This record gives sequence, structure tokens and C-alpha cells, in this order.
Amino acid sequence: MTPLPPSATGTGPDSVPVAGDRRRHPAPASLVLFHGPMNCGKSTLALQVDHNQSRQGRRGLLLTQGDRSGVPQISSRVGLRRDALELSDATDVRLLVRKRWRPGTGSTT
Repeated sequence: MTPLPPSATGTGPDSVPVAGDRRRHPAPASLVLFHGPMNCGKSTLALQVDHNQSRQGRRGLLLTQGDRSGVPQISSRVGLRRDALELSDATDVRLLVRKRWRPGTGSTT
């Protein structure tokens, strides 16, 4: 009898994780950019997505540049706010993400 290839047993690099197996096989990363005219709810939407993702055990980075409050945070007119990381033109986002999710750090701080 011929043994099954690793992809058929779910152990190979090309295997597809089964439902409920996300801890062993995390979902690929994604980048979400919000844009639109002033007062359309971009900050509120970003805070809502961050909240929903964190409730599901997912970690994310809130990034901002030139927030109206003068401190690095995402803030909305309805009073919601979360600390964020301030970006500059020289910020290497890939390096920032690698440093935040370095194996063994256990947190995003």
C-alpha cells in the first residue's frame, strides 16, 4: 500500500487547516486601510474592527499619523479611543510588524 502524501494527511506545507484548527494554523495576515471624506466614520469603523478582532483572540496594530488629538491614538467623535502607534514617513511597517510579533514576545507592546 502506498503511503498518503503529507498534503493528504494535513501535515504538509500545502495542507488546508480543518475547521476549528486555527490555533495551529493561524489565518494569514491582512492590512485594512480606511479612507473617505471627513466625518464619515473611519475612526469609529477602525475601532469597531479592532474590538471585534480582539474578542476573537486576534491581535492587531492600530497605526495613525497626525491624529487631531495630538497623541498617538485612534479617537472618534463619539468618545471612543484606543492607543495607537504613530507612523512617520520613515517608518518601515514591515519591520514594525516583525518586531511586534517576534516569536516568544507574547504581546504587541
